[in-house]
Amino acid sequence: MHLWPITLEVCRTTLTLDFESDPANEIIAATSIVHHVPLLTRDARLRRSKLVPVAGSPKGPRQ
Repeated sequence: MHLWPITLEVCRTTLTLDFESDPANEIIAATSIVHHVPLLTRDARLRRSKLVPVAGSPKGPRQ
């Protein structure tokens, strides 16, 4: 397991997300984007995002 800090870049990325959710989900999604790490989730909002790299997506992680 790897832990990433909530950096200024992560915080700024939350402002560019293409969905709205609770702050924790937005921080998790932004961290996934910043560090280019596919997210493993069942959350439909995150899975529909065009920005969040989602593990198991038919097209692989979205760039």
